[in-house]
Amino acid sequence: MRVLAAVFIVAIALTSIPSSSLADAGGPDFTSVMRHAYRMEEYNDATRRQWQRDLQQWGLNAELNRQRMLGAGYGSARFRPDVAAMFFLPPARYAYERLAQMAAAGAPGDPRGQKQLLALYMVLIDQFNVDSGTARYFVPLARMVFLQAAYRVFNGDRFSDPVARQLGLQAVIWVMMNSPEFHGKSTFEKQALYERYIVLGGLLTLTERWVETSHDSMTRAQLRRLAAEELLKDMGRDPSTMSLDQMPCVVFPMPMLSCQVQLKLMRDGSR
Repeated sequence: MRVLAAVFIVAIALTSIPSSSLADAGGPDFTSVMRHAYRMEEYNDATRRQWQRDLQQWGLNAELNRQRMLGAGYGSARFRPDVAAMFFLPPARYAYERLAQMAAAGAPGDPRGQKQLLALYMVLIDQFNVDSGTARYFVPLARMVFLQAAYRVFNGDRFSDPVARQLGLQAVIWVMMNSPEFHGKSTFEKQALYERYIVLGGLLTLTERWVETSHDSMTRAQLRRLAAEELLKDMGRDPSTMSLDQMPCVVFPMPMLSCQVQLKLMRDGSR
């Protein structure tokens, strides 16, 4: 994370490109986005509450379908997944202390760079949270944002289709639901983790855009290494040994089935 932030700072400084110019050409400016979002806040909150209810039901249905198609397997007991535990209610708008620490680590000894990074981190989080189509404060979804950005930067990998992405999200939810470490986190710690995933995904995406326009092969190679390192830390395994589509085979291993057959069964069960 520290090195990735430093690479982003250097990349911007080399070309004197303000970070705002990395946004999609012709897209609305952030002030307009925020103004519209605040006008729609009541509607958005209702949308997000519906998201939460839908996700909880989807998580339950997905797990029961998986158990029906594949069995509990791998020594795991059957259970009703508690997707609600993956949401949190933030005590403040940001986990500011952690964001400030991340900015300080990203630009050590550079107060101006730290201020720029902190502002960027807040913008990335706000842009994610104001999207009415986002399940706000749902940690697995933020983790998916990071995983997709990191794999794309590392080797160009993407989920093959929406069903593959749903199965990937199901795997991420299952891993986090069964993590004592995650369940032991305080609300503040869950918020900090959620925001870290958003910031990591955003930094990877922004720096990747800069590399594509600058054709800087050295920075591209360094960015790929950093993405691989972050994936290794997050997943605990070499990312080159697994594609995004194969994530369910790793989380729900069925020794008697090939990954291809297992994914077909899971796809059939998700319909």
